[in-house]
Amino acid sequence: MTELMTEPNLANLPNDIDKVHVMLSLAGGHQCALALNSANDPLLSELFDALIKRSQNQPANRIFKIPLDEGRSAMYIPSESIVSIATSPPMQLDSTGLILKHFHNVEIPSTYALGAQYLQFDNFLSGEEHQQLLTYAISTESQFVGSTTTNNLSDYRKSKVVYSPDANVLQPLLNRIQALLPEVLPKLGLSPFNIARIDSQLTASNDGEFYKIHDDNSSPPTATRQLTYVYYFYREPKSFTGGELRMYNNKIENHYWTRGEGFTTIEPRNNSIVFFFSGYEHEVLPVNCQSKAFADSRFTINGWMSRAN
Repeated sequence: MTELMTEPNLANLPNDIDKVHVMLSLAGGHQCALALNSANDPLLSELFDALIKRSQNQPANRIFKIPLDEGRSAMYIPSESIVSIATSPPMQLDSTGLILKHFHNVEIPSTYALGAQYLQFDNFLSGEEHQQLLTYAISTESQFVGSTTTNNLSDYRKSKVVYSPDANVLQPLLNRIQALLPEVLPKLGLSPFNIARIDSQLTASNDGEFYKIHDDNSSPPTATRQLTYVYYFYREPKSFTGGELRMYNNKIENHYWTRGEGFTTIEPRNNSIVFFFSGYEHEVLPVNCQSKAFADSRFTINGWMSRAN
């Protein structure tokens, strides 16, 4: 439903991932509020396109048909009358227009055009802390369950996971991660943000196990994930091969965040950690472990930092 309003009131509108609430400020001090079913509605992209052209002193020269009363009537607005657009949730823009898909709750890295950016730190934990994690992982074999994905795809991810590992065991790792954020974020082209939560999983990958191409924030439950981290640890001498992290370059094409050309392959070095933007597509290549012994697995503490709205 669309209605004329005298004052913007987006703060009271629901922040619904599946809905986009729009407030148009028009010439003459008028305003118009409308609710769209999704950010993929062509009207939203066209409105932003008109606004961007106006900011660049380019003529848009069109009339917008704004539905009223659930489509039973309509209001017609010339493009040059649009002064500003407010949305809930926020939208992502670049110089070409609206970036669609699902990035309404996170920031896209300013460096994305350079390819998938990541940081890897070696010798991340002390020898004692590393050994404590390894002992914990091996001793809790009975707590591991088969891994799943948020959309429950079959044959897409094979590994074993503890979804709620012991917080006391993880604390040294999480403390070190948070201490590094002021260094990590700007290097990845991201701004500082308020953290709503930090999620962690303990994962064991053994012979023939993998995780196909995916990103970490494209579903409603994961939409606020801003930063992904993966800490690697395993027994020495190393008893497996493979298990590399392959990150794909992403680009914006026709207003959509999509996979581009090329990728980077990252070695799972013992006692190292990798950070990257949760929206980059990536996969875990198959692990080869001849012994098939659980203790010889490729272990990770992998998780995400979610942005507070």
